[in-house]
Amino acid sequence: ICVCLNATDVRLVLQVCADYGLHFVVRAGGHSTAGFSGTNDVIMNVNDMKAVAVVPEPVATRVWIGSGAEFGDINANLERFGYHLKGGACPDLHQGGYMQGGGYGWTPRIHDWHPTLSPT
Repeated sequence: ICVCLNATDVRLVLQVCADYGLHFVVRAGGHSTAGFSGTNDVIMNVNDMKAVAVVPEPVATRVWIGSGAEFGDINANLERFGYHLKGGACPDLHQGGYMQGGGYGWTPRIHDWHPTLSPT
C-alpha cells in the first residue's frame, strides 16, 4: 500500500508500477463492495488528498478536487458558490473511488445526469 499525499507521490507510484510491470488500483475511502479498491499488487491510497478549492472567475468557475475529498466536504464548498457535484449520497464517500468505480448515487436523479458540475 502506497500512501500518496500529492500529485508527485502519484507520479512516483505510477512510474514504479510501469518500471516493474505491476498492476495498481486507486483506493480513496475503501467503500467498494465490488472490491475495486483491492489488488495483489499495488494499492495507491489517495485518502489524504482531500483538498477542495473553488476559484470563481468572470468567464468560468474553476474547481480543484483531490481524489480523497469526501462528497460532504466537496459540496459544502461548492454550494457556497451555487454549485453541486452529482455523486454519492454518503457524505463520507470519497470522489476518487466513486469516479473510478463508475459513479452512481442519489443526486443524479435530482439533477440531470452529467459527470460535471451543475448549478444547484
